[in-house]
Amino acid sequence: MTIKNLVIRVNDFICYVGFAIVCLSAFLTGMVNPIHGAVVGVVGLILFAMLSGAWFVLSSIASSAQNTNVLLEKQNALLLKLYKETEANNVNNQ
Repeated sequence: MTIKNLVIRVNDFICYVGFAIVCLSAFLTGMVNPIHGAVVGVVGLILFAMLSGAWFVLSSIASSAQNTNVLLEKQNALLLKLYKETEANNVNNQ
């Protein structure tokens, strides 16, 4: 496991724990005063959605960039092979 994957897993876990904390605090606040519980729940879920959504988007962008780099390396290797074959054919034709 690479450091990057470890960081992604830890941040994903933190997002899930944050969601549980928001739900639990909204429930406990709602037990005392239902109006305040609803406000805590709605505001907490909005904040959680914005923060975790941004994290999941950034995580997805990083994963996509890594896949793109792998594909570009393969493309470069194929282009180099094609260049060498073309150069060899030019030498044989002369």
